[in-house]
Amino acid sequence: ALGAIPRSLAAAEGAADTAGFWVIPLIALATYVAHPLVAELICGQSVGKMMFRLRVAGSFGGKPTVLGIIARNLFRVVDLCPIISFSAMILSPRWQRIGDLIGRTVVISDDPQAPAPKEP
Repeated sequence: ALGAIPRSLAAAEGAADTAGFWVIPLIALATYVAHPLVAELICGQSVGKMMFRLRVAGSFGGKPTVLGIIARNLFRVVDLCPIISFSAMILSPRWQRIGDLIGRTVVISDDPQAPAPKEP
C-alpha cells in the first residue's frame, strides 16, 4: 500500500497531513488481518484454504477454539517480517507460524490422501 502512494504527496502536503498519509496502510493492514479472521470464524476456512483444501485445526486435533482463531489471525502482522516468521517456522517441530503456535492451531489438509496399497 505504501508503494502505491507517491512520496511527493506526503512531502508536499506538510507535516499537518501526515496522519492522512497513514490511513491507506492502516486500512490495508486491518483488511489483511480481518478478512481471514472473519472467514475462519464464520466458515472455518479462509478463501485460500478453501481453494487448496486446507483447514485450521487445534494443535492436538479437533476444532480450534475461537480464541485460537483470533490469536492466529492477529499475529499475521508478525508474518510481515519474513526473517522472524521464517525462523519461527524452521524452529517449530510442525512448521507452524507464530500465530499458530500462540493460538495452538495447525493447518491441515481437508482432503487426506488415500493410504498406499500394501505390497504382497
